[in-house]
Amino acid sequence: MTRKTVAIIGARLTSSRLPGKQLLPLVGRPIIEHIVNRLRAVPSLDQIIIATTDDPENAALCEWASENGVTPFAWDGDVNDVVGRVDVAVRSVDADTFVYVCGDCPLIEPVTIEHLIRGSSHVSTNGLAVLSPPTKGGSYIHEGFDVFNRGFWNRMVEVAREPFEREHVGAVYHHLKKVEPDEILLVDEDQKYAEINHRLSVDTTQDYAFMTQIYNRWHEQNEANKIVDLEWVIDTLKTQADLIAINAHVHQKAVREVGPKVQILCEAGQNLGLGHLSRSCVAAAALQERLGADVELLIRGKPINFSKLTHIQHKWIDDFDSDFHGSDVVIVDVKNIEPGFTTKLLSLPQSTLKVGVDISSDAKQIFDVVWMPSICVPPELKQQTEGRLHYGLKCFLLGQSPVREQTVAPKAAASTVVLTGGADPLGFASTLPMKLDQIVPDENAITWIQGPYANAPGWTGRTTKFKTIKSPPNLSNILHEFDYALCIFGVTFFECLRAGVPTVVFDPLGAATDAEWRLLENMFPSLVAKNLDDALSKLECLQRSNTAPLDSGITDALAAGPRNFSDLIARKLHLQKGGEHAAA
Repeated sequence: MTRKTVAIIGARLTSSRLPGKQLLPLVGRPIIEHIVNRLRAVPSLDQIIIATTDDPENAALCEWASENGVTPFAWDGDVNDVVGRVDVAVRSVDADTFVYVCGDCPLIEPVTIEHLIRGSSHVSTNGLAVLSPPTKGGSYIHEGFDVFNRGFWNRMVEVAREPFEREHVGAVYHHLKKVEPDEILLVDEDQKYAEINHRLSVDTTQDYAFMTQIYNRWHEQNEANKIVDLEWVIDTLKTQADLIAINAHVHQKAVREVGPKVQILCEAGQNLGLGHLSRSCVAAAALQERLGADVELLIRGKPINFSKLTHIQHKWIDDFDSDFHGSDVVIVDVKNIEPGFTTKLLSLPQSTLKVGVDISSDAKQIFDVVWMPSICVPPELKQQTEGRLHYGLKCFLLGQSPVREQTVAPKAAASTVVLTGGADPLGFASTLPMKLDQIVPDENAITWIQGPYANAPGWTGRTTKFKTIKSPPNLSNILHEFDYALCIFGVTFFECLRAGVPTVVFDPLGAATDAEWRLLENMFPSLVAKNLDDALSKLECLQRSNTAPLDSGITDALAAGPRNFSDLIARKLHLQKGGEHAAA
């Protein structure tokens, strides 16, 4: 009698940590396509099904399946009942054996899956084929798939009753041992897959950044239709610590674990720039990745395209009149906290952790944690927030970014990036280009970053050395490409330092306090300028002298902020680390 074997991919586009992840591109094709192509390399499979839900948000996933020869199955039941969704899909095709695949694992190994399918045919329907334990201990790198015979699957469905048991496919066997197969067949595995262990699922933005790097590097040397070789991935990871570091910190939720609910309230606009929003996006990503938090970002202001929001649940609002009850943590990063807003915050349950970021002294009593991304705070704030205040270089919330390769060797030509803020409120775009043209040598290049609220620069003179980039989606990822920077004081100054770029800064808006500015002048005497003319003079000196690189301790301290922030929240919530890969 012929056995029917299918693959069922559990997937939905409403993931809280990385919305729409199955359709995110890897080398120009969506993640789901790479998963399907790897399954098509499994000879024993008769059919591939994408099991999603019938929510409107998942329609695009069903459309992709129909257009690409894959069977779509839209479950109309509870979105969190993944076991129920998969069970109905299995019964709809009357499969004897099926491979369950998480829809966020684009490096599943076809040969291993084929071996498990063949092993399953040699045990009863109530039996199970599993990989033999690694000969030298440890675990295999494989992630995101299981092979089940129908009889044993039915047993698991029957005993899976609790919500977390229904949400995680196979949890009642793998983790809870509520059911056992009648027999187990051990299938030999290539020990290569046990030489290193690293997460291969795409749950967060950093996972996606990691997988993007893997796919890009593979396809630089291989044909577009050749699937990524998992053995090559292992060899690459053993020699490329920078790749492992991209997502080594990501927290994987345990089967019973429910991540904390977090609301972040911030603002952006013509008169505010993007500092609050950019910082809040970094905080959101850190909490998602390190704590498995369910984060919602509420932004006061008019909507704009901002790339850092792509993978974060967010809502643009006119005012903070939402009900904040129900969140474990409320984080506030706004310029001013009005009386009505204060009343709403004070009415939150005592169990809600309230965190104020870069707050004014008059708002100090509202918050359980006062987090100041600054090197200096007023003495009165220190006195009145004792035990709640955290500040210094290690408290900046800056995104991960490459660091400039430091060298003191003279360069024939240098590049300078100019950053005047998201709004350029003083209109430097109309006057500064001409002044730069006069002091920057002809052989040096100048790149002007035009913010989303700012006008384009008025280049004149020798325009061949000038370039304008408007609202780059990956600003933090390109800063390290420049030799020098000129910027007005704000978050961007510290982002440049985080990238290892010597940066001349001035403060025409008076954003820094007098004490903060004096401290900066002592820390960076060759970089901190009194005014624009002084800044241009210091920039000219830098370019002519090939100044020695920044102290690496500065970049390391600035890089630690997001981790320190999330670790503090975890301690306040008494969270424990650890976990297993969850179902899609």
